Amino acid sequence: MARIYLGRTETGLGGERLAVVKRILPILSSSQEFSRLLIEEAKLAAQLTHGSVVQVFDLGREEEALYIAMEYVEGFDLRELLRQCTKQKVPLPVEFSLFIAIETLRALDYAHRKRDEEGRLLGVVHRDVSPSNVLVSFEGEVKLCDFGIARAMGADNDLPEEAIQGKAGYMSPEAARGETPDARSDVFAVGIIVWGLLSGRR
Repeated sequence: MARIYLGRTETGLGGERLAVVKRILPILSSSQEFSRLLIEEAKLAAQLTHGSVVQVFDLGREEEALYIAMEYVEGFDLRELLRQCTKQKVPLPVEFSLFIAIETLRALDYAHRKRDEEGRLLGVVHRDVSPSNVLVSFEGEVKLCDFGIARAMGADNDLPEEAIQGKAGYMSPEAARGETPDARSDVFAVGIIVWGLLSGRR
């Protein structure tokens, strides 16, 4: 859905930090419904400030292309970590597997309970909890990224089939039936991840 770049932000006084910039592909950016939903979801995600959630810094449009700038996590996504474990024939220890699951659930619990300034639930649902969206830093942090992007990905039936495929292996039954997922769907997906971590297979 996007080209991903590693960027550097600079403050007026010379401070710097690394950031990830996702530049949405033109075919998606040109869809009004996709753009509307992505902006809506990114605004919600930008309100999430938690140690286990990748922080969204900015959302904008440059040369007709939408982009999202977010926190850079130096490390692996869980899919790549598991691939490396398989390649080296080293199982991920149970205590690490459970730590990853607990931190992912903390992120979801925070997001699901997040309220606005008036005390109303924001209604944040990730919709795509899967190993590729669980990041593990070299410092041992676990962070969940890409809140709400799956909702925007399903926004336009005219998009090519490969652009709107979800990760069927982690879908809850209601999401697979095309029903609107809620917080329980996210928790269901974590259950599938935990099963995979503990069993060593999908």
